[in-house]
Amino acid sequence: MQSNIRKWIKKTKKSPVKYFYPTAILKFAKISKDQLVQELKELETVGIIKIFYEGRCPDCFRELKTLSEFPDKNITVECVCGEIELTPDNFFTKCQLIK
Repeated sequence: MQSNIRKWIKKTKKSPVKYFYPTAILKFAKISKDQLVQELKELETVGIIKIFYEGRCPDCFRELKTLSEFPDKNITVECVCGEIELTPDNFFTKCQLIK
């Protein structure tokens, strides 16, 4: 049986959407965040999606840095707000659909 996550991704691949945030699936899939993370990692392993971590300014919320691995330390970047120290708490999961 196909999971609700896979159904959502299959449907979304037919749209112009290239990236999505996992929270978009949570309401549709009706599963826990932990289950979602586990399944997204499995989908990345088989090449259906690519997971990124998007660092946002804590002041203006602009996207400042995108990483392929979750950061384990603070990262200093420039923003229109000035020099910003991004902590791991400033990074959000973002997924790319692989067509």
